[in-house]
Amino acid sequence: IFLVFVEHKRLAPDGGEISLRAKFNLVDLAGSEKWNTRLYMKDEHIAEMTNINLSLHTLGKCISALAQASNQRQKDLLKMENSSVRSSQNSLSADTLKGSTSKSKQLQSFHIPFRESKLTRLLQDSLGGNSKTFLLATISPAKINCE
Repeated sequence: IFLVFVEHKRLAPDGGEISLRAKFNLVDLAGSEKWNTRLYMKDEHIAEMTNINLSLHTLGKCISALAQASNQRQKDLLKMENSSVRSSQNSLSADTLKGSTSKSKQLQSFHIPFRESKLTRLLQDSLGGNSKTFLLATISPAKINCE
């Protein structure tokens, strides 16, 4: 993991200062490590491979949970919009109020397992925060890279 923090400051039209900050997480997700049963492996190597696999597994769980929460949020917003269209413009119906409380309960029921690995803990603000995430994949079609 390679973290880069960038800060840009400039003068505002009113004479103040505008500060823009960015954080770049450069992570090499080389793929799951395979066990080589033909070679003798030291305990440190086995522990490292296990941790890599667990971190990648937890990253997948976090992304899946975030996607489920996002889908549920979109469904709830559509329900609220549909119920508010049916209700009068000046007052909230009981259904709309129930929908908003159930929405907050449903969103709270999603557990994102960021704390289950060091990798997901470091990437927590990038995955679940107000950020843009890009994935760059380098893939080779060579026979040597096929299993």
